[in-house]
Amino acid sequence: MTGKVLSGAPTITGRSGGIDLLRALFALWVVLAHLVPRTYKLQGPGSIPGWLYYFTDTIVDRLTQASNELNPAVLGFIVLSGYCIHRNGLRSGERVGLQNFAIRRCFRILPVYWLACLLPLLTLPVATHLSAEVTLAVNGFTTINPACLAAKMLALPAITTSFHPDCAGSGNGPLLTVAVEIWLYAGYAALFALVSSRARDRAISIICGASFVASVLVAALSERYPLFYNWWQNSSLIGFLPYWWIGAALVNPTVMAWAQRRFVHIGVCWIALTAVILLGFEIGSALAEFRKVFFVLGVGAIIGRLEALDVSDANPLSAIGRAGYSVYAFHSPLLLPLVLYGVWWPLTLAFIIGCGFLAYLLVERPMIGFGRRFSRPQVPDLRAA
Repeated sequence: MTGKVLSGAPTITGRSGGIDLLRALFALWVVLAHLVPRTYKLQGPGSIPGWLYYFTDTIVDRLTQASNELNPAVLGFIVLSGYCIHRNGLRSGERVGLQNFAIRRCFRILPVYWLACLLPLLTLPVATHLSAEVTLAVNGFTTINPACLAAKMLALPAITTSFHPDCAGSGNGPLLTVAVEIWLYAGYAALFALVSSRARDRAISIICGASFVASVLVAALSERYPLFYNWWQNSSLIGFLPYWWIGAALVNPTVMAWAQRRFVHIGVCWIALTAVILLGFEIGSALAEFRKVFFVLGVGAIIGRLEALDVSDANPLSAIGRAGYSVYAFHSPLLLPLVLYGVWWPLTLAFIIGCGFLAYLLVERPMIGFGRRFSRPQVPDLRAA
């Protein structure tokens, strides 16, 4: 990212049905990635259609996470996050703009995040009552440690390994990536506030380049330090930086056009690296970091295509996408008790999506509205002058 890739990107307003559609696909991918194997193991092979389990466990999981890297759907969320923030985000360090950004982000993210952090206080005792042994095996604990919960609510696991792996999840492991996003939003605002536009793109390029090199080194040493590698992949602010900022860079029409022109080449490179990794090369984890770059660029090209198609937001997937954050945030604590109780997997999936919609309607959307109202700059009435 050089020149004015970020600073010179256009501002795009309005919601995109295509982006919501892609967000829904990523949310459903994550939910099914947890629901299908857990149901298969806890309720027996007959509880899940064989083709669905094979597709989820063999085709998707082994092809995309052969080196135990970050789930590609989560990586897709990170790209979407960087893209959407910069799509209608800051272009200057003006104080009013920064205040509005901070207010909107806090109202948008924190209420749902905090409620999702607290939800295991209700669901974990239920799961433990149904099967303490399984709950312990899945979550690593059967009770919530108050210190761990407080750290989670402050998003501390994203910047330190002190809470990983013993209590980083605190009953809702997927929220670790949301904690990373909270710090990414803060860093985004800080860079626009403290660094001039001339130096900003260069600084981001250096930071992201250094973080990617560090990711490759961490991956190369993954067998020696598996716990640190797991934290870096799933919880680390530094590990997520390059992909979030690539998403932001894709707002620039030049970068987006390049990704779309090279989409086939990007796909071929991803397939080639996947084949090499599956062959069992010892440097597979390091290669997986390069593969993530190609995946991110491919997602970027798809984002551009969906926006160009002007997808209607009336379709069911876009509707799910609008509630995608809530679906993602609440699905994990809800899933285990339902599976342990023996609920049929389509009903579990429907219940999780329904709860996500309910949280979106009752919490997320009203909080977004509050943020917009509180962040509106006071415009003087010129007619009264």
